Amino acid sequence: MARMTKEEKQREKDYEAAFKQHGSCVQFNIMDLNPMHKEVLAAVQSGKTMDEAMIAAVAKYRKN
Repeated sequence: MARMTKEEKQREKDYEAAFKQHGSCVQFNIMDLNPMHKEVLAAVQSGKTMDEAMIAAVAKYRKN
């Protein structure tokens, strides 16, 4: 695995915090977690905030 830059590390920390805030106690298919991660990070790269991207992804991938 390649080393992550400071920006990548911060983006991952932000992702984890947003997932904990918006995805806690939500049921997901385990196979959807990786596509969800990629989709959120792509949305952040395109200009959305981490919270906006996470809320949209949770709404799309939630099972309950």
